[in-house]
Amino acid sequence: MRAGRLRHRVAIKLPSDTKGTRGQRTGDPTTVVLSVPCSVETLAGRELELARQVVSNATLKVKMRYPGFAITTRHFLLFGTRTLNIGHINDVDQIGREFILTCGEEV
Repeated sequence: MRAGRLRHRVAIKLPSDTKGTRGQRTGDPTTVVLSVPCSVETLAGRELELARQVVSNATLKVKMRYPGFAITTRHFLLFGTRTLNIGHINDVDQIGREFILTCGEEV
């Protein structure tokens, strides 16, 4: 992956584990990494159809290098003011160097 293609910055966050009286999540999410270089692309056409077979609300594809820790689908991304929920993580070549995340935008 060429460095010039990673022109966007996202924050990786983890939701709070504290629960309210009715089981809802309360508290602020934990920031895991503040600024990760990545490429954010909107899915369209055939690529969107294929992504929606895996993640029903898929709208974006995020490419990034290994962020230094194990990223899971519990984490979410903050791209400016947009919240991106991770639906699928593809570890390219299974060597932990490059990840392609299929994300849905929270409305």
